[in-house]
Amino acid sequence: MTRKEAEQAAKKKAAEKQGVGILGKPVERVSWNDCDAFCKKTKLRLPTEAEWEYACRAGQRTPRYGELDKIAWHRGNSQDTTHAVGTKKANGFGLYDMLGNVWEWVNDWYGAYTADEQTNPQGPSSGSRRVLRGGSWNFSPYYVRSSYRYLNAPGNSNYDALGFRVSRTPF
Repeated sequence: MTRKEAEQAAKKKAAEKQGVGILGKPVERVSWNDCDAFCKKTKLRLPTEAEWEYACRAGQRTPRYGELDKIAWHRGNSQDTTHAVGTKKANGFGLYDMLGNVWEWVNDWYGAYTADEQTNPQGPSSGSRRVLRGGSWNFSPYYVRSSYRYLNAPGNSNYDALGFRVSRTPF
């Protein structure tokens, strides 16, 4: 979600609290709680972790949907900053910035995966940390892949590469 989209949808401070910047850059420095409040207000939602990974992979089983420097901003090519959304190649579903630029909060609590194969697995019903996916501009390429999971406290926004992507379908 871009700052412009956030401002249009919320018409409040969802994007203003992020500081001055280009409206095409992703919203950043947002907590999971901020994202949840935004989603409730706009009748949108955060994707589940399984939905996020499916959207990122776009039908592929590979860790990335293309050559990393062509699809994502990461520590090796970002010049230590976020970049406007859509400046790298989209995945097979036409989605931009699924990897790199900013970590994306998902709806799930963090929990260990089971060894069993699952379809649309649901995360734990509670916990102390929420899941982020996709990697960011200030992480090494190892972390910028579809399967890597990061975790953080839902109230934490003190990190300049925490963003989000919304789902347009209701729960």
